[in-house]
Amino acid sequence: EYKKQQALSSNIFQELSILRQKVEVYENDLNLIKDDKYASVVAEIFTDSSNRYFSSILIKAGSNDGLEDDNAIVSSKGLIGRISEVGDSVSRGLLLTDISSRVPVSISSNEIQGILIGQNLKKPRVFYLKDMSELKVGDLVTTSGKGGVFPSNIPIGTLVSKNQKKQYMEIDLFEHAESLLRVRIINYKLKKDIK
Repeated sequence: EYKKQQALSSNIFQELSILRQKVEVYENDLNLIKDDKYASVVAEIFTDSSNRYFSSILIKAGSNDGLEDDNAIVSSKGLIGRISEVGDSVSRGLLLTDISSRVPVSISSNEIQGILIGQNLKKPRVFYLKDMSELKVGDLVTTSGKGGVFPSNIPIGTLVSKNQKKQYMEIDLFEHAESLLRVRIINYKLKKDIK
């Protein structure tokens, strides 16, 4: 009888541990960046390790879930990329680190504008900066909202180094996709109705 009780207690403890892990995952999902002004979907991701798509992820959601090309992909820490291909139930996300990724950004409280360009490395770079002298290591980098693809003020990362000669700055991203299980996809469309 004692062994039965002990086995039952052990099973209950295991089930409780699994439930606690699930609750933690769901609580993290609730903290994903969410702006009620825009439609969004939370979806599971799995990394794609093919050479052709060095800096992309596959997302378990597609047009059936309302996803469209260029939707922003965010985590609880900030922007990680955009939707680049949409299928019925699976989509490909282009990460900020991909060499074909381009994102208009705003840096520091001075809101200096630039373009974040992936390098197929862990640290993308910001180019086309008008005045690098006002920027310093540690400055916050966010989306600028220019171009109408991403909402403004989504956190991206911080400046970690300056290359004055080549006129770019490297960014330390707040989030890397390999550490994620789920992401939120934001359907942001710049209103083009001019009256």
